Amino acid sequence: MFGNFNNYGLNAESFVAYKWSSLQVGVDLNQWYTEGSNVAFLGPKAEWAVSHNVDLNAGFGVPVWQEVNAANENSWAVTLGLGIKF
Repeated sequence: MFGNFNNYGLNAESFVAYKWSSLQVGVDLNQWYTEGSNVAFLGPKAEWAVSHNVDLNAGFGVPVWQEVNAANENSWAVTLGLGIKF
């Protein structure tokens, strides 16, 4: 079934933040490791707990380290998220 699957991926994230009520603002280090491309993004991130079961987050990162070929080089990344807990 997975005989042709030869790619892999790993993501690691660290978030250091100041929490004020339902809002967290801080710095995010997001690392991606895949076949042929490794990159770490660093930048600001905000998380807001809208209610007890809904979260919103947004962030921006610039690469601080990357191992890719020149055609796949990253300049920046934007993240947006919506979390719903059941």
